[in-house]
Amino acid sequence: MLYPSSFFALKSGYVTQNLVVDLDAMNPSSYPGSGEIWYDLTGRGNNANLFNGVSWHPSGYFYLDGANDYISVTNTPDLDFPGDFTLELVFVMNPRFNSVWDDGPAFHGWGTMYRRFDNGYSLPGAWGCETTGDNIFCSIWEGPGANFGRSLFSGGEHTRRRWNHMIWTRTGTSMKMYHNGKLCSSVTDSYDLSSEYNIVMGRFNEWSYGIHHYMSFRIYQKGFNEKEVIQNYNFNKTRFFLKNNNVANGLESKAYNFIGNSTRLSSAKYPTDEITGTVRRNYTKTLDNFKEQIDEIKGLSSGTNAIQNLNVSNEKKSYTSNLNQESMNSVMNQLEVVNKMSQKLYQDILLLKSGSINKNGVYPSSKYR
Repeated sequence: MLYPSSFFALKSGYVTQNLVVDLDAMNPSSYPGSGEIWYDLTGRGNNANLFNGVSWHPSGYFYLDGANDYISVTNTPDLDFPGDFTLELVFVMNPRFNSVWDDGPAFHGWGTMYRRFDNGYSLPGAWGCETTGDNIFCSIWEGPGANFGRSLFSGGEHTRRRWNHMIWTRTGTSMKMYHNGKLCSSVTDSYDLSSEYNIVMGRFNEWSYGIHHYMSFRIYQKGFNEKEVIQNYNFNKTRFFLKNNNVANGLESKAYNFIGNSTRLSSAKYPTDEITGTVRRNYTKTLDNFKEQIDEIKGLSSGTNAIQNLNVSNEKKSYTSNLNQESMNSVMNQLEVVNKMSQKLYQDILLLKSGSINKNGVYPSSKYR
């Protein structure tokens, strides 16, 4: 059985008309928390297979280790787009640490999502959606071989290490791409996007894999209007907050210019700093971010430098903590002195009121005259 009957669940909040693939890692009816199948909520059997140990996070998303795991939806006619269609993907693109491509302006997140040969050489009807720099772009193949690829459009304000909601849709000959609810590209195109390939996420070829996160993936046999785009974006946006770092509205950040090597670990002031050219950007991040960074650099040559940076950060925190404690102790000591003086003054006032004062007008306490 492709889809356990007990897994059907009510769906609300997003468009369901002409929905043929509905994969939602946050819905236990789509993924119960274990196993190698990501179940299609439409009941049409368009399940995704999780290869080579894809991990699932309890917050409701899959994350890839960049070694050999990936996600794939088996080829069926529901994946063909001869006419109107809508693709919806919610994902995070994570660049690799200490890679020559890491966070560079031309970084390509190959293998974000595609339906083509793994090596990129494809037959007519194949397509791909990738991330490059801070953009998302979509391309198609109009013939066999490497020279028949045609880029349709790119745009958006895709940011690495944050959730992104992408919609690629076509109605008639009007093809558009939306990023986080905003129209970023549009073209006129009626090319038949039907092929014999599986849909793959997180893999470019047999030796190149991504370390992306995937929350949901949907396919509609209809085009979306702006109202439907916003409806689905708002449905997903409310769930971005469930991941510890808020990637819906963005993280608070401060940017600093510096002169020096732009390599992350050698130029970063703190372990969470991110480098673009000669700009160092420091984000307000949570313990979850530290854990993800540590997990991703385990066993790599950058491990020593990362540990040094973490030690420096810990020393700064310890120094700040000690400084704060010293300041608090000083304030407490001063308050104690003031309290003692107040008590003495109060006693002398009582003596004055009771007339207990000597003939020279000196209070019993020599402190006050």
